[in-house]
Amino acid sequence: MIADSESLFARRPALTALILLVIGILISTAVNAYHVFSLGLTLVSIFTVLWMYLTGKTRGAGIAAAILLLAIGWYRADIASGPRLPNHIGRLAEIGGISEFYGRVTEEPDIRNDRTYLIVEADSVSVGDLMIPTFGRVRVKIINGGSRYDHADILRMTGFLYSPRGARNPGGFDYGWFLRSKEIFAAMSVSGPHAVAIIKKGDSFLSVFVSPLREYLVSISKRHLPATSAAILSGFILGERRDIPQGIQTLFRDTGTLHLMAVSGSNVAMVLAVLSLPLALFRVRRRVRVIILIPAILFFAVLTRLEPSVVRASIMAVIGLLAYGWTRKPDYINLLGFAGLVMLLWRPTQLFDIGLQLSFAATFGIIYAAPRIAGWFSFLDKYHLVWLRWFISLSLATLAAQAAVLPLIARYFNNIPISGLAANIPVGLLAGFSTSFGILFYFLSVFGDWMANLTAIPLRFILDWVVYLLRFFSTLPYANIKAPSLSWPAVAAYWAILYMTYEYTVNRRLSGNSIIAGLLFLNVTIWQYYFTENPEWKIDFIDIGRNRGWIFTGNDDKAIACFDLYDTDDAADRVLIPYLYSYYGGRLDYLLTSTPGSPQIGELVRYFSPIVFSVNDLSQTNRGPEIGRSENQSALPDYVKVVWGESDNKDDGSYDYPGIQINTNDGVLIMTAWMGTEILKGYHPEENIKLLEMSWSVYAQSRGKMIIDDLDPEVVVFSPDRYSVAMPRDRAQLTHNQNRVYSTSICGGFEFSYDGRITRIRMMKPILTEE
Repeated sequence: MIADSESLFARRPALTALILLVIGILISTAVNAYHVFSLGLTLVSIFTVLWMYLTGKTRGAGIAAAILLLAIGWYRADIASGPRLPNHIGRLAEIGGISEFYGRVTEEPDIRNDRTYLIVEADSVSVGDLMIPTFGRVRVKIINGGSRYDHADILRMTGFLYSPRGARNPGGFDYGWFLRSKEIFAAMSVSGPHAVAIIKKGDSFLSVFVSPLREYLVSISKRHLPATSAAILSGFILGERRDIPQGIQTLFRDTGTLHLMAVSGSNVAMVLAVLSLPLALFRVRRRVRVIILIPAILFFAVLTRLEPSVVRASIMAVIGLLAYGWTRKPDYINLLGFAGLVMLLWRPTQLFDIGLQLSFAATFGIIYAAPRIAGWFSFLDKYHLVWLRWFISLSLATLAAQAAVLPLIARYFNNIPISGLAANIPVGLLAGFSTSFGILFYFLSVFGDWMANLTAIPLRFILDWVVYLLRFFSTLPYANIKAPSLSWPAVAAYWAILYMTYEYTVNRRLSGNSIIAGLLFLNVTIWQYYFTENPEWKIDFIDIGRNRGWIFTGNDDKAIACFDLYDTDDAADRVLIPYLYSYYGGRLDYLLTSTPGSPQIGELVRYFSPIVFSVNDLSQTNRGPEIGRSENQSALPDYVKVVWGESDNKDDGSYDYPGIQINTNDGVLIMTAWMGTEILKGYHPEENIKLLEMSWSVYAQSRGKMIIDDLDPEVVVFSPDRYSVAMPRDRAQLTHNQNRVYSTSICGGFEFSYDGRITRIRMMKPILTEE
């Protein structure tokens, strides 16, 4: 692993091997083939490499070795990404139901105020009188579970076993994929600790020593520091974020400093610095120091729950220490590649872990770009301005890391923290001081509370300044800009442009291969845009639980939405705002709502500044049974009409809820989930009814069926309303014509569109196309 500056991949076999392994993992996600195929390719590649190497065909052996790495990545990802055998717990969870379950706790319990989460390796499942041997990992949620469970406990529990569901909306959080990326294929909900029996207590190193030590350190912080300061310190040193108030977490997120809460290379460096100082003072030999420091780093990784970022940093630190002990200069980019290679060989699904992606991108930006640019300021050493060069180097490292992770932040969090470019320097510096003082604080607490209280004074001051700076940077103009969710081609294009710009401006070179690759990518992007469907109009129904939501766009490209947010959850922040940024470019022109006083509606107005129409605005004038437009709706587009009539869905008789009619080139869309069915009696528009939206509360009523038969729409959608008691979860519950009846509670979010020839319905599950 000798450093070489000729090119990114020159003499960096670990980095090259990592790229090939990643390609193999991606092939596994794109190709739905039985894992025997990838296993066969792996075995054939092994024999081919050996045969070519032994016969002296080194060039052919190199090509075969590249194919072998692809095959290994493909096979490992195949095995890790899903259950194959019929008795795997993932297959049994697809059947689901109340089950008795036996297993062993494989990770530290995640204890919350009202529930406890356990990761359990399954041993057997009892369904009725049948006991089925099984295997695979399960995430168990125990309501009010408490803290009586430990790593390696063997448990028997009774609860509801199920297969974790996927995303309910396009681009939404896919809980099932999130668990599968951690090789967890089933989930169980247990009603309480009474349904859990501990067959045998665990006696592992983790449960006997590591977990109690972490709890002890957290308790010391809580005893000697204010609650918020203690929580932030535990986050900086141990990666323990559960006790950090939501408002503080939001400040870290909005200022682009949330990565400081993930234990990573900076934390490992601080641990090395604190431990190396006494060893250097006592003049311990270099190799002896390495032998002492490596176990300390490994223990720190275990103490912080083996988070991907700290595992990556620990692997790099261990190899770097070995090189330091035996006087070799390491190539840190190659070390980064080796760390990624080890991690993905161990658990290939970590490739899709957001934390790992952010960690590797930031680390690559720092070690590839920052040192070369910092070399420009070496002349400052002559003027005894080392401190200034050190500050510039820190600033450049922060800038390089921010530039590298910027597209990932936009993709996953729909925001660009502009203030992060400035906030990361002082906040990162204080976080480093906090970590150093925190380690000293924990160590000195052994000598008594008076020592801990003395050390806590400067520590409290530093942590208070962290919060103060976060609040300052979060209030700056344009501190946090919302952005559309970038696609992977857009992320790759950003990185390619950034790399080529850096190579040309800093290294004064630009290879022909880079130019060809850039032109090829640009060509593919143009053709992809050319073949992208552009429907004449479309309407999206969004699954937000018991809340109602749809968005319509027509030829004028205006986004008209109806959001009725009845529940007091975080539907706006969790679903609607990311959805609008990802699929509508952060655009919302008109907002219709029956819940104008909802704080979430206020959030939408604050982000998108739409023209808002409440039910009152639309219904308090022009009470006739005709279709018309009042002064209150004069700002609506001409193709949007408001329907009044004798509604059976009244608010204490003060006014009637209206319906919305949207006229399109090939028919009309009738949205009547605000009212019952009386308004539709005798209503026969001349145009073809493409879609009729009704409320959940009438889906099983006979008059609802009569209205559907009378109007004969192409599609019927049942949406939530304020009077809905139960959601239709099963298509069999819908007593109407099943091939044209839809509900977000059944199929998740879906899109209804028309491109001038074909009417399409796209659902999250299953996907259906109708002509």
